[in-house]
Amino acid sequence: MNFLQKELPKEAEQNLNGLLNPSYLKSFFEIACLSSSLSNLKFRL
Repeated sequence: MNFLQKELPKEAEQNLNGLLNPSYLKSFFEIACLSSSLSNLKFRL
């Protein structure tokens, strides 16, 4: 694992920090809820 961490560029580190952003997690959670409700509608039809 240490080898991978050394090889990772700064960009990947910043992207990871962006993924851990609360606002991103909130939007991801909203999208997940929306997609699950849409799939529920498909099953009912």
